[in-house]
Amino acid sequence: MRIIRKKFLVILTLCSCQIALSAPNCQKWDEKFNARRQLLIGEITLQVNNVFDLEKPVESQLIHKITNKLHIKTKKQVIQRQLLFKEGDVFRKSLLAESERLIRANAYIKDAEVKVTEVCGNKVNLSVKTTDTWTFAPGASYGRSGGDNKSGFEVQEHNLLGYGKSLALFYDKNADRNSAGIEYQDKQLLGSKKELTIKASSNSDGHDNKLLLAQPFYSFESKNSWAIELQDKRLEDPFYANAEEVDKFDVASQQAYVSYGWSKPGSNEVKVSRFQVGWHYSKDKAISLNNRSNSELITESYPWFAYESLERQYIKLQNLRRMGVIEDTYIGKRYSLNLGYLSPVFGSDDDYLRIAGHFSDGLYKNNKHIALVSADAVNYIGNGNRKGVQLDLKAEYFYVKDPKNTLYLSGKFQMSDNFKIYEQYLSGSADGMRGYPTGFQSGNKTAIVSAEYRHFFDYYPYRLAKFGAVAFADVGTAWGTSESQKIIKDVGIGLRIVPTRSSTLKVIHLDLAFPLDGNDKTDSMQFNITTKNTF
Repeated sequence: MRIIRKKFLVILTLCSCQIALSAPNCQKWDEKFNARRQLLIGEITLQVNNVFDLEKPVESQLIHKITNKLHIKTKKQVIQRQLLFKEGDVFRKSLLAESERLIRANAYIKDAEVKVTEVCGNKVNLSVKTTDTWTFAPGASYGRSGGDNKSGFEVQEHNLLGYGKSLALFYDKNADRNSAGIEYQDKQLLGSKKELTIKASSNSDGHDNKLLLAQPFYSFESKNSWAIELQDKRLEDPFYANAEEVDKFDVASQQAYVSYGWSKPGSNEVKVSRFQVGWHYSKDKAISLNNRSNSELITESYPWFAYESLERQYIKLQNLRRMGVIEDTYIGKRYSLNLGYLSPVFGSDDDYLRIAGHFSDGLYKNNKHIALVSADAVNYIGNGNRKGVQLDLKAEYFYVKDPKNTLYLSGKFQMSDNFKIYEQYLSGSADGMRGYPTGFQSGNKTAIVSAEYRHFFDYYPYRLAKFGAVAFADVGTAWGTSESQKIIKDVGIGLRIVPTRSSTLKVIHLDLAFPLDGNDKTDSMQFNITTKNTF
């Protein structure tokens, strides 16, 4: 027995030594590891954090504890499905940054961090940490803009039972219509990357129903995409002239859309090329409620082909369009071209070649200067009523003086010479001229330039909302059709309230604006309460 025990101890010692010798030597991450040899992804540690970190004194009060207790955290598999890598894959650092951005794009996620923790032999261990937002949002809303009131009631849940699904029940009332409806969105249908959106609403002047089933280009790595969309909508659109609502159009629209796409990654992981083919069908019927003989019926049905090129360039910023969250801003070159052929053979009203193009680009320099430009154009080449061009140009510039102060400049120009009878551009509080009522000017051309000086306060009560202030000036006009060009101006000040822990992603605007070129139909002051997606 003694001999057997000795042999057993010797074997155990040798095995232990072999395990110790074969165990990889783990080291902290350094870029030199990635440059020297091909690495594989090892262990992935996933941590989903609640809305508040109770270990921080500023986030450990009663309201934070109750919020965390009531909140259902995002399921780990919901985050796992959004990662662009898995254990055993070849390590590519670019996929970490893109996975982080894709996760952070969800309304139910406040922040995400994907990083390397250590290198063990030829394997890289990764850490994925996310922080939830508060996703259940019942309540009433009220807004006033351009002399018109808007109110509503809604119940939203952007992370149903922690599975990343969105469900909303809503009721809205504004100057144009009352709406009540339901909307459901699922971006991980049956555990996949397919998307499903269902919307049904009943309006005082019609309805708005939509069904979308799609597998989009989820990331720069996506090879294929497809989509099927159906929409049926009816509403009454107001029509303005000389600052007054002069007519309403009963507009009924049906639309069907199918597409299939494929992608070709560019060299050095810098650029991606995408191709798509599809079919578009739409039918729009508009009738004037003041003059029933003034009507229009337009049917478009055509096959199309599209090409898109985009660069993989994002930057992470704060205090740009919102506050208290990391903002992923695209600054790469992006351009696309869409060609469609309309013909009575396919069901269209007339023969056209439809050419649609898009271009956008960004500049980021010295952490101080950010400039973004975009251009969109649609041209119908033919002899029917739709013959003509629509053009949309936009530019933005941010000068970040310091973390608390930013100068923001923006400008836009729009024109169309083939509007449908109920379409028009407006110049008023809802369209960038904050000191004027809705529809103060109208036409088929518009140009607006705005300047804002933004200040971001440190005040952060209970880590629930951040605050900012703004001084602004707007200069612009809408003209054409029946109105001549007249430049109007306004100045004002405003307060911004940004709920940083809510999935609604809305910024509350309270603006006091003073028109400088008003008339007897214009108040000397406009007080606007609105919610927008940006600062």
